[in-house]
Amino acid sequence: MFKITDIFSINYSESVSIDKDIDYIGAGLRLLTLEEANGPQFRNVRKETFQKRFESERIKLSNFDRWAKVLCRYFEQEQMDFTGKKVIELGAGTGLVGILAILLGGDVTLTDQPNVVIQLQYNVSKNIPEVGIKRAKVSALLWGKDHKQFPTDYDFIFGSDIIYRPSEFHSLITTLLYLSKQSTTIYFCSKMRKHMGVIDFYEKVLPTHFDSTIVHSVPEQEINLYKITRKEPVT
Repeated sequence: MFKITDIFSINYSESVSIDKDIDYIGAGLRLLTLEEANGPQFRNVRKETFQKRFESERIKLSNFDRWAKVLCRYFEQEQMDFTGKKVIELGAGTGLVGILAILLGGDVTLTDQPNVVIQLQYNVSKNIPEVGIKRAKVSALLWGKDHKQFPTDYDFIFGSDIIYRPSEFHSLITTLLYLSKQSTTIYFCSKMRKHMGVIDFYEKVLPTHFDSTIVHSVPEQEINLYKITRKEPVT
C-alpha cells in the first residue's frame, strides 16, 4: 500500500514541448521520496532549471499546486484508500491529485483542456509504475461540451483551484451532474477569491443541485476544502 507520507516534495524540472501558440505553461511533475528530495541532483535542478523557467513567467514557486497539495494532505489525514474506486479529476493541471489517487489504488481519469493532455500523459508516465499504469487514463474534457463521452458513475470527483471563471460555472455544474451519481463524493479545494466569483459559486450556484460542507481550511491562505454530494431527489 502506497503511503502519502513517503512523498516529500515535487520536481517540476522536466517539461514536454508545448505549442507556443497555446497559453499554457507545461510543468513536469515527479513525486520524490525524502531521500531523493534531499539529494544534490534535485537541489541543483530546482535552482538552475525550474526556478529560472518559472520566474521568467512571473510565477511564485510557493503558489504552484498549493491547492492540490492541500487536497493530497487531506487524503493522508483521512487515510483514504481508493482501491476499486472509479475516480475522475477535473482541471488536473500537473495531475498531482489524480496521480496520488492512482498510487492509492484508484482507477483514475485525469482530465483538462486539450492543450494540457500531453503534459498530463508525460507526468503520469513518470510517476506511475507499470503495475498501476492500466488504472490511469488521461483525456481532454471541455465542461458542458464533451462530458457525455465519459461515464456517469464515478465514485469520486476531484478538483483543485478550478473555480475562477463565472462564465464556466453553469458548464461545470452540468458536467458534475452528468458524471456523478447519488453516492458520488466530490472534493473541491479552492482559494476563496471573491472577485472571481468563488464565494458566489459555493454559496449560490452549487447549492441548486449539491450539498457541501467545508471539511478542511487553511485560513491564512483563504483556502477551503469542500466535500460535495448531490442533493436528494425531490419525491
